[in-house]
Amino acid sequence: MPMSKSSSIRRAFSLVELLFAVMILGIGIIGIAAVLYAGVVSSTNTVDQSNAASVARTACAVMSRALTAANTPETGNAYATIYSNASLYNEVCVQQLAVGDKRYAWIPVYRRASGSKIAELLIVVVRARARDNFTLQDLRPYDPTDAYPPALVPHGLSLELRNNQLRLVRRADAELLSPGAVIVTNSTDATGHSAGRVFQVSGRADSTGEYWDLTPGQDMSSDPTPYIGQAYVVSRGYADPTNPANGYAGIAQPVATYTTIVSLR
Repeated sequence: MPMSKSSSIRRAFSLVELLFAVMILGIGIIGIAAVLYAGVVSSTNTVDQSNAASVARTACAVMSRALTAANTPETGNAYATIYSNASLYNEVCVQQLAVGDKRYAWIPVYRRASGSKIAELLIVVVRARARDNFTLQDLRPYDPTDAYPPALVPHGLSLELRNNQLRLVRRADAELLSPGAVIVTNSTDATGHSAGRVFQVSGRADSTGEYWDLTPGQDMSSDPTPYIGQAYVVSRGYADPTNPANGYAGIAQPVATYTTIVSLR
């Protein structure tokens, strides 16, 4: 008697089904990668904030010893940099790199009211972005003829702040800015707005680099009157600190900003 063939035949997956399976698997992998990346970023930010607090404490101690009534001129509401005083700058600059971790450094500005025996300090803790570490090349001695400020000195800008945006008076200054840059107004403008307001840049508002958005919560959304005047900015670092004319590189360096009060001897 002849044997009959089995009628049970297993059906294979079609090409469309395989494509859908691969697509679903890919979405899952992308989601897992995004969660892992967010975790790495969060961990890095936590380490940066912890290190920044330690660096800021050191900076406050250094400035408390260095600032005196004689070398800290009255500035009113405006902030000033220590670069305006050669002896003060040369004393402080060699201590601006974090001890034990040269990835971090700090940048100070101060203000002193008329007749006051105290000074308000603003410390911006920064992290090297374009290079692995800061070096002594970032700490150039005081030179009043230098067209470029040292790497760890705030740069000056002319700007307009209106609502939640910043407008650069000189569009060429756009090379300096980057999301995360810290802006400190340092003059009283024609409208009567005083200095000493701190803002953070969140990103470009147009393709030209003339307009920039301010980080929500650190903008002027509650003040419709614009600020037009001078400001200090801490943002990107030099591509080559030995040759600042080569421009800037990397992302904005600020990690955190701290304020404190120092008694003047």
